[in-house]
Amino acid sequence: MPGAICSGVAVMPPVNVDANELRRQYKAWWREYHHVEALRRAILLTGARLRADYYVEHGVWPPQPALPAYPPCPPEFEGMTCGAHGRQKGRPCRRVDIFENGRCKNHGGASTGPKSAEGKARSAANLRGGAK
Repeated sequence: MPGAICSGVAVMPPVNVDANELRRQYKAWWREYHHVEALRRAILLTGARLRADYYVEHGVWPPQPALPAYPPCPPEFEGMTCGAHGRQKGRPCRRVDIFENGRCKNHGGASTGPKSAEGKARSAANLRGGAK
């Protein structure tokens, strides 16, 4: 995850936007960001071979291809907090260093795995060698 794309400066978001809607917009922004990143990578990788061939034939490097611009980070995402409610006191988390899922490192971590017997059986079937 690239750092400092949307900095964690403590700025209050607009009052008329629901926190869940803001989090949905944040995830959509990240999807768009990764889409542009993939486009840029594809242009650079496919263009590198063509540019090298041009250099071999003509002796000069052609100009770099035009790359699509990354989407700007909207100002309403600045200072967005995690907002997950704690179990003990029930207050929302106030951390501003959030990940792409809109939560902080304490509240949006990786899955802990399947809990039910059916889920564990499915997980074991997905292994390369099958269940042991």
